[in-house]
Parts: sequence; structure tokens; C-alpha cells
Amino acid sequence: MRTRLTNSTAPALRSICSSFSRSSPWVCRTCSAYSSFRRFASTKSTPEKPYYVTTPIFYVNAAPHVGHLYTMVLTDIIKRWSVLRGNNAIMCTGTDEHGLKKAAAKAGADPKAFCDKGADIFRDLARKAEISNDHFVRTTDKDHKDAVQYAWFLLQEKGLIYEQKHEGWYSITDECFYPQSGVQPWIEPSTGRKIMTSIETGSEVEWSSEDNYHFRLSVFREKLLEFYKANPTWIAPEHRMKEVVQAVESGLEDLSISRPYDRLTWGIRVPDDESQTIYVWLDALMNYATKAGYPFTPGKEEEGGWPADCHVIGKDIVRFHCIYWPAFLMALGLPLPKKILTHAHWTLGGAKMSKSTGRVVDPFHALDRYGPDVMRFYMAHDGGIQNDSSYDNASIIKLYNKFLGQQLGNLASRVTRGKKWSVRGAVERIGSAPPDYWSDGPGSQFWANSLSTVGSKVDGLFDVYDPRKALHQITEFVRAANAFFQMSEPWDKILEFSPGEPGEDVDRTIYLSAEALRMTGILLQPYIPNKAAMLLDQLGVQEDRRTLAYCKPGADLDYGTPLVSLGSKHEGVLFPPLAIVMAFNWDRLSKAQREYPKPKFALSYIDKLLKKNPGNPYLTTWRADVSLQLQSPPEAVAKSLRDVCQNKVTLQDELLLEYAYRLIVEATTRSNSKLNHINTVGNEGIKAWQNAAGLKTSKKGRKDVWDALFTTAMRQGCWDDVRTAIVKYKVEGASSDKLTYYTQIFAQQMSAEQKIRASQIMGVPDRMAEIQMGVALKQMKDAYERPESDPIAVKDIRDLRFMTKIYARQGKCAELLELWQTPSAHLQPIMEKHALDISLLTVDILASAKQYSLLEKHILDLIDNVTSAMSEGNSEPLRQLCSARINIWTHLIEASKELYSPEESRQKILSIKDKVFGSDTLELDRPLRLVRLILRIHLDDSLLQDCKDFWKQFSRIPSCFTDLRQAVEKMSDEDRTNFISYVEEDLVATKPSTEDSASKLEDWVRAEICALKFTYLIALSLKTPCSSKETQTSLIERACKVSQTLPRDPDPIMLLAYCLTQLHSQDAASTDASSKTRCTLMQATMLVRTAVEQDTEKENRPLALLASRLHLNLGLGRVAFQMWRHVKVKEMLVDTLSPYLLSRIGVTHPFDVKHHQGFSADKELKHVIDTIDRMSRVQEGLIFRDIKRFHWDSAFDLISMNDKLTASLTRQLAVLERRRIARLKGEPAGDLPDIKSSNIHSASDNIDRAVFPAYEHSGVHHPYSFLLPADIPSTDYVTVQSYSRESVNKILYRDGQPTDWTPTSNPEHANDETAAERLISENFWHPMSALLYSAHNPETKADAKLFTALTANLKQLRQDQENTIITTPTGKDPINELPMLDENVLIASYSALEVLRALPRLANELKERVVQSKTPHPMKPQVPKDWAKEIDAEVKGAFEAIGKVATSYIALLQKRGAVAIKAQVRWGQTGEALKSLISDEDVDYYAREYVDAAVEAWKGVLQVKLK
Repeated sequence: MRTRLTNSTAPALRSICSSFSRSSPWVCRTCSAYSSFRRFASTKSTPEKPYYVTTPIFYVNAAPHVGHLYTMVLTDIIKRWSVLRGNNAIMCTGTDEHGLKKAAAKAGADPKAFCDKGADIFRDLARKAEISNDHFVRTTDKDHKDAVQYAWFLLQEKGLIYEQKHEGWYSITDECFYPQSGVQPWIEPSTGRKIMTSIETGSEVEWSSEDNYHFRLSVFREKLLEFYKANPTWIAPEHRMKEVVQAVESGLEDLSISRPYDRLTWGIRVPDDESQTIYVWLDALMNYATKAGYPFTPGKEEEGGWPADCHVIGKDIVRFHCIYWPAFLMALGLPLPKKILTHAHWTLGGAKMSKSTGRVVDPFHALDRYGPDVMRFYMAHDGGIQNDSSYDNASIIKLYNKFLGQQLGNLASRVTRGKKWSVRGAVERIGSAPPDYWSDGPGSQFWANSLSTVGSKVDGLFDVYDPRKALHQITEFVRAANAFFQMSEPWDKILEFSPGEPGEDVDRTIYLSAEALRMTGILLQPYIPNKAAMLLDQLGVQEDRRTLAYCKPGADLDYGTPLVSLGSKHEGVLFPPLAIVMAFNWDRLSKAQREYPKPKFALSYIDKLLKKNPGNPYLTTWRADVSLQLQSPPEAVAKSLRDVCQNKVTLQDELLLEYAYRLIVEATTRSNSKLNHINTVGNEGIKAWQNAAGLKTSKKGRKDVWDALFTTAMRQGCWDDVRTAIVKYKVEGASSDKLTYYTQIFAQQMSAEQKIRASQIMGVPDRMAEIQMGVALKQMKDAYERPESDPIAVKDIRDLRFMTKIYARQGKCAELLELWQTPSAHLQPIMEKHALDISLLTVDILASAKQYSLLEKHILDLIDNVTSAMSEGNSEPLRQLCSARINIWTHLIEASKELYSPEESRQKILSIKDKVFGSDTLELDRPLRLVRLILRIHLDDSLLQDCKDFWKQFSRIPSCFTDLRQAVEKMSDEDRTNFISYVEEDLVATKPSTEDSASKLEDWVRAEICALKFTYLIALSLKTPCSSKETQTSLIERACKVSQTLPRDPDPIMLLAYCLTQLHSQDAASTDASSKTRCTLMQATMLVRTAVEQDTEKENRPLALLASRLHLNLGLGRVAFQMWRHVKVKEMLVDTLSPYLLSRIGVTHPFDVKHHQGFSADKELKHVIDTIDRMSRVQEGLIFRDIKRFHWDSAFDLISMNDKLTASLTRQLAVLERRRIARLKGEPAGDLPDIKSSNIHSASDNIDRAVFPAYEHSGVHHPYSFLLPADIPSTDYVTVQSYSRESVNKILYRDGQPTDWTPTSNPEHANDETAAERLISENFWHPMSALLYSAHNPETKADAKLFTALTANLKQLRQDQENTIITTPTGKDPINELPMLDENVLIASYSALEVLRALPRLANELKERVVQSKTPHPMKPQVPKDWAKEIDAEVKGAFEAIGKVATSYIALLQKRGAVAIKAQVRWGQTGEALKSLISDEDVDYYAREYVDAAVEAWKGVLQVKLK
């Protein structure tokens, strides 16, 4: 960040501010077509200040929830009330898109596109909820950016911004710093981790230090307090005003208002300082002024509504709006908003709704279900201003029935539909009566106490900004009107004078009731605009007489003749009965499912209810769901569901129809185990949706049905049904809509691909797939060739990208390139503008499709363009081609290898190399050198000189090793020796003197670190056999010295850890018993432990992960979890990194550790599952939406990402481990998540296997075997464990039914099992699985030898455990003490205990199903006599032996553990070298810590109970 004088004005700022000259009206560059005043959608231009009310702008990092809807509704009600008063009013809402680059990256989207989609969702929400906003502001808008930079300039000119290093507690979630007084310590419930959190928001904070700009907030303390004192009701409600005053009185610190650009790239840059981005709250808060016209034209400051009359905000952002915002405005010399209305939160199940936690109610679903008016009424009626409110569907239904239906709706129907009286007649006869007429007689009290006062009472409550109390006042008025009407009993007082003249008493009742309804309709317009308008239409109130001025008795004498048909029965009723209110409806179904989660209990409950409600579609559908969980025949289940789909109740409830649809899909796929998905639910299933649409009386209603099928079918992957939904939707009036057209192409493509996969599985070709492919291609080509004026024409780069995906997925790349040769006139400038982007995209699709001839031709064309430019003296295109995408050159080599013989390929690449790099005048920068190196590697040229030259020029940059690694690997041994000698000589020659600067020394040390990596690669990784221990020790000593010089660089520590663990791995593999020692592993572990603690910023994720993994290798779970907390695993990293810690945690540390640094493996696993599920829900929120909001352009990528999350290998591993832990603890596993059978074979391995730095040669498997005792489990591992151990346990523990369970004839083993796991699997789980399967399937013959094999293996297990018991003291030297710390020993112990707990259950199962079966079982003769008793005895013996092993290890640890650890850490030359990095005090402390952790691990073994 450049330092400059506070009041200096940079050229960039001058240019911005020149357009804000006071001499002429300012017009934003993006709005230059407008005149100097702003126009507003709902108001006419007027010199008077309009009423201006705002919502906060909403963060678009996730889909909105009902909390956002509440804020919008509350603000809209206030705006509409102002309009009701006769004012011009403006409402502003919008989106905050600051800092969303990371969120966009997680979603796999471009930040701008990500923000555009998020903004569209909030726009749609406002539209769907009937929000009458006039502005929708986005922080990415050009006029907003200009306004923010202008404000920055003014603050800087006034000396209120300065530069300083900022330290403090920073919240990543809230994107702000908190003072020491604003944070508190907190124990994280899920992990037991001690963290610091914000007192205000509860978000985690961390100590952060950085250089940025500050606003002098502290100087405004007194001004703010003076303002608060002068305006004591500025914040509503009152108690939040007091909280703000107290916060300011306690002192204000200056506010950091920028962030380093490298940390926050998506935001508004600080003018003239590209290294900084303006802080989110200064950026976001300015939105209110931006849309009011800031910077203001002199003399017209109030035309846009400023100052705002009211900001409506949630209580969690009070500090920013009530302290920071007024301070900014004071600093800018702008008037402050007149009112801040703060509301409470909506909770769900007692907890705050939050996008980040996934505890949300989808407002779109709620609005679709109840309608906008009902939701608006409910939220205004029950929503909290003072206190939080709990969202409850039952409350909505109750409010609808009890008030809207039975009170307001009922009164409206009785008054307007009366056949023996006339509203118009009553108005004509009684309406003009003088006020004293109402002082006595029927209705006089209602007139005086309610009718005459309600308008002013409600208006007064809006004066104090309490819309909730105002609505309650209205509802009490309606109840009073209803009571008056009921007690008046006009139907009994009718006098038959003449038709339509029922008598004065009746006229008085009808007139007063009609007046009450008329005034209620006027007062409710801000709350329920549609229903209020309908009520006023039914009463015949003209539109110009619906303002607050007419909200008094006798103000309107012209109404009474309906403006609309009143209908009959339910038709035309203001609030007809809700379709969802039935004997057993959706809400009752949802509640019952929560109360009966276990299938067996649920089935009994359902059958009991079905006796009382036979054929109830809700119960029948639920029963089908439970039956599938209990492995009932899927064909019968599918039939019952098809019957449900024909029920009229089902057709009226789309949620039930969707539920039935999902179950039909599941039942159908279960019927054919070969298929994971089906294309359609069939004609009967689709007919149900057609019938549901047929019940709708409007196009919108029918489109909503097809929208529902669209999203439902997509969720289930039924792409034929998705196509059907789009076709039907288009029939209802969207045939020329671009979004629908492109979505149909997408669905055609997905359906065809699905058919092709199914045909490959079934071995039957599907002609329809080919037809659909052709249709999709034809539609896409048609859109490409249409003129610009056509709505569906391809018009931008987004459309071209989508077109590319369609052609590429069909392997039609040649046709695509041919089309692109002759683009339409309107596409030519677009393709020219994005030429490089399109070229790179073309390379990718051709490489992916392996169309090598086209790929080579395309790349050669690019190279020809580059060389043509070079011939004219312009080498910039070459630099772009080399730096933009270096893989273009590797693709060229790949194509050449595929198309030509080795010699022909070599000659072609040689020709290209000479053509591009043959010029002596070409200046080679890093990208050019790398490309030339890639070509020379393929040509098998001598690479020595190239590597030397590259080293000389780029040895000081961190990527030097990575750049040259492949080239060094290709060298001969002699050249490698020559290269490393050159590197060492260069280091000696360039070593800085003591007089040189610190930066020069640091650069040199980085070069030495790079040299160490090359030494490791050449001397250790590439050397066969591996280099001597002397060489490795020398490298360790040197790395220790380098680490001392540059302690913050993690590379030397990682190198040391690699070398030490390599030494340990070599020792373990050695046949020489004297060389076997765990010293170097202990040294590596304690080294990284020390390094992580010294990393104060905790920024190095690989180092912390390595520390976690190495401590697990030693069986030190507690310390491993401590290190894991420093890995900072968030969101997507949970899926990619968690298996390093958790893949076998169930057989190493299943029990919770109660300690101030304790941990719970089960809670951590649950966190993993919940996080992956939450990410999947977020993805689904972006994918599975109605047609109008469908992201057709990114759908392929989004669906691919969601498929990976849904079938995540990490999640499946976590599920298996949680169930394993539960059984070891003696707890039921049936309520825990399970793996879907469809996901077992299609698991998605998203694990980052290259997380650790790559110092090994490129042929070494990741992650390195010397770092992990067993590889991270693969999909094969999950399959084996699911079909053997897990299937057996589900039956024996009665906690589920295995699906597709067929034991193989020979044991299957994943290649990533540990030796202990493999032994247990071979000796126990396979024979147990085979015997159990035969017991449950009598037609399957069991091998009698399995009984004796199990008994023999159990005896061997017992003997092996007895041989492992340690006698203390051992008499060994501490350095050679028995390995007390070892993950493999724990795995062996817990794996054995798991089997020992299962075997007695197996014996009992065989006894019940085979030996004592009432029906003769063919297996019975094979069961040895007293086999169960023998098994029981041996199990007890083995269990006791394991307990003795654990007890002996604990005793040895407590007596000799610390001494042995300290001796091993200081052992040999390596231990001596590490003294400079690990102090004696650290060794002593960590030794005690390791002993405690190891003892805890072994005590866990003793916690396992046999029964």
C-alpha cells in the first residue's frame, strides 16, 4: 500500500470528482440518458421531498429465507401506508455483493454471474411477495461505485481517513473487526474447541493484523451522543436505542474501512491504491444515499428522498446502521435518516434462521403454498419487533382459519351476499344521516367506540412505527364488527315492506357492517394488497376513494354496487378453505414423521391410522416410504403409489404429489438393481400431473403445476419428465421465451445422455436417444442462426458457451467449428472480443473429446497467428498464449503422440519449437521458457543448460522447483549431478554479505530452500536404491539451519518431516532388527507440532494437516484433533480434506475425550456429514428451481457438482465410521445416517490427494505412503465394508436392512486396508457374512468349513493378543523401548473388539433362524454341536486378553513413556540437528502431553463392553 499525504488528491480521484462539479448537475455515467433529476417508478417528479424508506441490502451468498421476506414486507407496509396517507413514497431494496468471489468459486461460477443470479433471486422474491419497491440497488452498479468513491474522496479530503497497521479481532462471517470489549471466549459445542466470538452476532473471530485505511470514528463520539440525546426515539424499539447509547458511551475505536486486495478482490477498489478494497460497510451503507441521488445536484438534494424517513433493519446489524452510518453521514455533511426501525428475528425450532447453518424456511415455497397476502398478513401479525418470533405452519393455518376465514371473510360474505338486504340500499338510505343520528339506537356504541376511532388509532401506531400493533388494532376492529353483526341478527328483523327495503334496524346493521368492511379494506391495503382490493371491489369502492382520508364513517356514499361478480359457494369468497386443511394433511404428516422416525414403529402407527382413514393418500404414501425402508417388494409399493396419484386430494396438494413421485422413482429403481436412475415414472405418473393441472382454472395455476413437475423430476433425474414439464409449460404461453427454449435444449440433452447410459447397462440400444440428440442439436443450431431481433437467438458469450457444451457433449466439435467460421453479423463483434476465450474453450472441448486431428489443427492455427505477429516484431501474442494457458502446448504434444509415429511426432514438435523459439532476438521470460522446456522434454533434448538458465533467472521465486521438476526427472543421473552442483556453486557465489539488505538475504535463503528440494528429489526420491542415511542426515542438518534463518517458511519444516518419515519407513521395511526404531517418526511428529504452535497466524493448512496426520500415526488422537483445528477446514474443504483425519477414526479413537483440549470423533463426523449435506442443499437451491429461474447456462456444471456432493466418498466414510462408533459404544446405529445403495457403486472421490507439497518425483502416489500407514480409503474400501462388515452388523444389531447384499465366493479386499483390517476381514467378516446370508436365504448352501474356520481364527486372535501383553519393566534402553504409540495397534485392537461384539450375536442369530427354526433349515446339520458355547467362551477369552494388552500398555506409558519419548526425540545426528528447532522445554512438555494422549487412547479400548 503506497503511503501518501492525507489531503493529496490522486489523478484517479480528480477524474471521478470532476463529474461531481457543483457548477452543473451531476449525471452518473451509467445514466447519462436521463436528465439531471431522477425518476421513480411509483411517484411523479415533484419539488417536495418524497417519503423514503429502505430495507437493508441482502447478502447474495445463499438463497433468501423468510427473515429476508419479513424485512421486505415490513418495509413495504410502511411505504404503502405513507402512500395511503396521500404521500409520494419511495422504497429501496437490493443486494450486497461485496466480497463474494470465494462464494462464487465454491459454486463454480464467475463472480459477476454468481451475483447476477443472486440478485435475480431477491428480485423474484420481492415480485412474488407483492413488494412495491421503486429501486433495486446492487453494490456492483456503476452509479453506486462512483458514489462510494466520491464519498471516500470527501472523507479523505477532510482528513478523516488515514493509513495504519490494524490489529484486532476479525470475523470472516461478519467481515468486520470487533474491539476487545466486543468479544468473548466460547466453547464450540460440536468440537469442544475454545474460540473467541463476537458478543453481538456470535460469529467466530480471530486475531488478525494487516495494513489498511482507517476512518476516524472516535472523533464522532460526542457528536453521536449529542444526536442521540436530542433524538431519544430515533431507534425503535426503545431498548435498542439504550444499547446503542451505552455502546458509544463506552468508547469508540477508529474503524478499519479497507481490506488488502489480495484478501478481498471482489469489491470497490480504493481510488489510486490498487492494493486495497473499500470495506464492506462503507461500501454497502452508501447504497441508501446512492439511490436517493447522491452525490446530490445543488438545490435538488431532497428530490430523491434524502434524508431517508426510515431504515428498516434486523437487530443483528444495529451497530453498523446506528453508529457507523450516522458517523459517516456526519463526516460527509449529510442529514441523518429520521428513523431506524429494528426488528427481531424469526426462529425455527427455537434457533435463529441462518443461511450459513441451513436452518431456513424457503420463502418461495411458503409464498407458493399460502399466497403472498396470507404470508404478508402472518408475518406482520406474528413477526417480532421487540422479541423473536417462531415460524410455524400451524400458526399460519390457524390465523387463516380463525381470523381471515371465520372473521373477516365470513363477515364479508354475510354482508355482501345477503339476498334479503342490499349494501347499496343501506348506504343510500342511512349513509347521509347526521352524526347525532348515531348517538342512540342499534349500533351506536359500535359507531362511537370502534368505527369512529379505528382510523386514527391505526394511523397513530404508524406514527410510532409499530405496524404489528396497528394490525392487531385492525383485527380487534374486525372482531368487534363481527360480534356487532352477529348480535344484531339482521336476518330475524327483516320487514317485508318492499323488495330490498328490510327496515331501518336492518339498514343500520348492514350499513355499519359495510362501513366496517370498507374501512377495514382501506386499512389492510398495505398488509394484504390483493385481498384488500378484492374486498373493496366486492363492496364497490372506487379506486380514488381508497386512501386514509376516506377511512372514517360516512366519508364515501357512492359504494355498495359490486365492481366484480360475487360468485356462489366458494367461488369469489374472500378467503376460501385452504386446500391443505384436511383430515390428515401435509403438516400433520410432517409432524408424524418427526415423531416416528423408526420404520418399524412408524409402520404400526400408520396401519392403526389407516383403519380409521382407509385410503388416506397421505398415510398411504407414508406407508410406501416406510415399506421401502424395510425392504418390502418394490413392485407392490410402486402399485400403491400409482393409486395414490389418482386420488383427487393428491392432485390438489403438489407437495404430496411430489412425495409420491419421488417414491415411485425409488421403487422403480429398486426393481432393477442395474439402474441408478430412470427417465420417467411412466404414463400413469405423468397423467396425475396432467389431472392436477386440469383442476387449475388459470394459466398461471397450470404453469405452477408444470413448474413443480419440472423441479421434482429434475431432483430425481427423470429427464424425460423434465422435458414433458417444459413442453406443457410452453403450451401455457411461453413458446417464444428464450429461457424456456434453452432449458428445453438442456433437458433434451440430459434425457438423451441418460438413455445412452441405461442402454449401455442393459445392453439394449435406444433409438430415441439418438433422436433426442439430433433435436437438441437442431434447436441449438437454429438459435445460433437466427437474427439478433429474434428472442431466442444466440447473442452473447454465455450463449456461445452453452452452445459449446451441447456440441461437445455430443462429440460434434467439427460441426461446431464449422458453424463458428461463418457467424451472424451480430455475433461477429462478440466473437472477436472474446477470441482468446473462445480459442481456449475450443482447445478444452477438443481435448476432452479426444478429437486429436481437430485439436492439432486448431492449436497450429493459434501458433501460426502468433508467429505471424512475431514476424512483424510483435511477440505479445506469443506471451499471451504461453501465459494464459500453458496446457495448450501439452495438448499439442498429446495430439501429436496420438496421430503420428514417435519419430513423426518428434519431427513435428521440433519444427514447431524451432518456428516459435528459433529467433535469437526473442526475449524469454518465465512463461516462454516453460513452454520451450515442455517441448524439449518431449523431444528428449538435453535439458541441462535450459535448467541452469532457468535457475539463474528464476531461482528466487517460490515456483522454481515446480517449474523445473519434470525436466530434472527427465535428465540422466550425470546431468542431475551436474545440475545440482551448478545450483550449489551459484548459491555460494551469490551468498549475500552481512552488509546486504535483509530482503536480499531472504531471497537467497528462498533459493537455498529450492536447492534443498532439488537435493531431496535427486538424492532421495529419484535415487534407486535410496540414498544412504548419511546423505539424508546431511540434508536434515542443512534444512534445520535454513529453517532457523527463515522460521516462517514452512518448506524446510515439510522437507524435514519428509526426510525423517522416509527414514522411519526405510527402518520399518528393513530386515535388520537392530535398525528398527521409531525415533525418526517421533522426531518428525514433534517437529511439526512445534512448527504449528510457532505459526502464530495459523495460515499453513498443509503443515497443520501433516501435524494432525503424524500424530494419528502415533495413536495420539487428542493432539491430532488439536492440530486439526488449525487446518481451518471450511465448507468444500470438509469434503476434500476430512478423510486424512477421520477415515479410520472409529477404530482408533471412538470415544469422546473429556478434557479442556478434548474431542469427539462422532461430533466431528456428524459435522462432516451435515456440512456436505448443507453444501448439497445450497447447490440444489441453485439448480432445482422453477423454469423462470432456472440457470440453463450453468446447469451442467451445477448438476455435476451436486452429484459429487450427493455421492461424496468422504460422506460415505463418515457415515460408516459413525455407525461403527455407535456400535463400539453400545449405542443404536439405526437412527444414524446410512449410505444409499445407489451411491455405493457411484461414490465420488473428491478428496484432495495432493494437499501435501510435492517434493517427490511425479510418479509417486499421492498421498505419500511414508506419511500414512495406510492409504486414504477408496471407493473400493467403501464397497467392501458396506457389503461385508456393515451388512452383517445391520442384521445382528437390528438397526437396518442391507440392500443388494450378496456375499462373494471369495473375500474381496480394498488395496487401501491396513494389515490389521485385512486380517480381520479375511478371518472373520467374510465367513460371518457367508454364514449369515445362508441363514437368511436357505436356498443358498453354506460351507460347513466356515464354522471351524471361525473358531480356529478366534483362538488365534486370542493367542496373538496374549502374546502382545507387555511385562513391565521391559529392561530396554529408552531409545529402543517397545512402540507404545502406534495407530496400527489401536486399529488391530478395536477391529478385534468389533468382531468380538458381533460374534455372539451371530451365534444367537444362527440359533434362532437355523437350529431352533420351526421350519427345517438346510443349514442345520452343518452347525457343529455346542458351537455357540465354544464361540462364547473364546470371545470372552480374547476380550480379556485385549483388556490386558491395553492395561499393560498404559502401565508402560505411565512408567517409561515420557523418558522414552524424550530419548527418541534426541536420538542420533537427526536428534542433535533438531535441537535448534525444538527446545528442551518443548520436548519435555510435549512428551508429557503425548503420554497423556496415548493413555487416553488405550483407556478407550477398556471402555468397550462385550455386551
